Amino acid sequence: MKKKLFKDPLVKQISCREFYEISNFLRDCNDNNNLDNIKEPFKKHQFIFYYLINDVYYKLTQNLLIKVIYKYKFKNYGTVPIYSVSNIYVAIRDGKEEYSCLDRELNDLTQEILKHPKSKKLPQRYKELLKNKKYIFKTLPKFENEYTAPLSEFVDIKSNIVNIEKEANKQLAKEHVVLDIETNGLRSANDDVLSISIYDPYKDVAYNRFLPNELQPVVVNSYLHGIKDIDLIGKSPITQEEFDQIIDFFNLNNRTILSYSGSKFDYDCLNHYFIRHGIQGWDKLNFKNIKDFIASYASGEVTKDAMCQLLGINGVSDIHTSLNDCILEWKLFKNICNNPLVIINEHVYQYSMDYKVPITYLINYANLQDIANIKLKDLHYSKNTIYEFFLPQNLIKKIKKFDTNISGIEIEHIINTLLDVKKCDNNEFLVANKRGLKHIGSIESSYHTIPITQETDGTLKLATTKATKEEKELIDDINSVSKVLMNEITPLIDFIKENIFNGENVFSQELIFSNNNKSFGLCDLSDKNSIMEIKTFDVFKNKYTIDKIIKQLYYTSNNRKVFVLSCIFDETCNGILKNLKFIIDKLDIWE
Repeated sequence: MKKKLFKDPLVKQISCREFYEISNFLRDCNDNNNLDNIKEPFKKHQFIFYYLINDVYYKLTQNLLIKVIYKYKFKNYGTVPIYSVSNIYVAIRDGKEEYSCLDRELNDLTQEILKHPKSKKLPQRYKELLKNKKYIFKTLPKFENEYTAPLSEFVDIKSNIVNIEKEANKQLAKEHVVLDIETNGLRSANDDVLSISIYDPYKDVAYNRFLPNELQPVVVNSYLHGIKDIDLIGKSPITQEEFDQIIDFFNLNNRTILSYSGSKFDYDCLNHYFIRHGIQGWDKLNFKNIKDFIASYASGEVTKDAMCQLLGINGVSDIHTSLNDCILEWKLFKNICNNPLVIINEHVYQYSMDYKVPITYLINYANLQDIANIKLKDLHYSKNTIYEFFLPQNLIKKIKKFDTNISGIEIEHIINTLLDVKKCDNNEFLVANKRGLKHIGSIESSYHTIPITQETDGTLKLATTKATKEEKELIDDINSVSKVLMNEITPLIDFIKENIFNGENVFSQELIFSNNNKSFGLCDLSDKNSIMEIKTFDVFKNKYTIDKIIKQLYYTSNNRKVFVLSCIFDETCNGILKNLKFIIDKLDIWE
């Protein structure tokens, strides 16, 4: 076995013999299964062949045999496949073994035929393999020298400078450049950077450069960015000298580098790239994420394309290139840098400083504290468990935990019903407050919403006549579980009445404003002396979660006693419910 060529841990380097054994392509290449008959037409460039069969992709070159196995999952309820690489198998050719594998199998079949002269299947298989041998010799590119990694050599950046349409806003442009990259996957440390572009809106030019595959033997996601292996042939890595030229040409030491990147993805990928190549100076530059001007609960779902289309920015394409993305990102930045956006559910609004922000949004929405200029304090707490109640084991089989927030809605409605709470009507304020935001449009939601009404008997009812069979069955299941719980949690309800709210009237959704009147909160349960939050998980299991809840309760308590009711569904790894327990904790919170 030769030395390991590729650093990606997903790459498994094997022999040509092993490759032959795991490759149906080489063994079963015939009239009905060859490159010309694949539904996805193969592309032929300099003796390089590509094709996609189900979740397996083969690439055969002058010196390598490559098999890529994809895994995939679905989002949006099974409608959108998301592909990622599971394994990459690579065999280094020697010009002999890759051709002799089939001969070995032919010889083995000859021996089997001699042992079983009456067999009809063995001779037929022998004829098929003999015929396939012709296709293997036609399919495999002519063997050439061994694989050699790309060599670093100085590239004058002027050879990669292209002119771009003129930018009108020169004052803003003078302070910024835009950077975008395309990569061979989503792992910042182990996936190759395939291209890098830097757009200078002040000079109206861009640096646009392909980079070679070094960590991986093949481009696995051309369907996203259109970059093919042939585009990278002969390309060399960036050198320190070239990077120094880039800094000087674009005056990067005195400007802000913009990118549209979730969790600093572009920065992290390039940081790993420059570290691998020993290039200095990257970490001293100034960076800004355009996503910082967009507040949302799930920032990863807020794509650049969706935002550009919503704001009427032309140029969005199904195939992403780093240069085109730079131009789109600049246009998007100009649009929102002074008019940040907030995304509530699937609706996109232009933020207004007159908008009173829900405390839960400030806690959970990325970037919203900066956009709203509201800083939440770091808090400390202590807790004391004052009550525990376990559902009887004989009833566990009748209970389900439902996906997303359905169980939370169900449990809270049951408790409200049994406590006979008075629900506060905040609609007038909430509607007027939302009108303070300018509605821009809507984006595709990754969540499926079921319209419901809460009935006075503790059950839920579909609020539409167009409900699907699955939705009707779901509501029936929820109500079945609700009836069991309502009959069994009387001890819990009695404790809450007597020990938390002391027989006082209990309110639901009480509206509380912050001291600076810039934000507000809604209490799950409250009276003049106490508030209680209801959660359908173990509140104290995760520090990140408890920090959020502590902030929410601190800002809505108004110096009242604070309690948390945790409804904990204890499940096995197979999702089977073992226990359902209700725990009430009293909290002390301070700055």
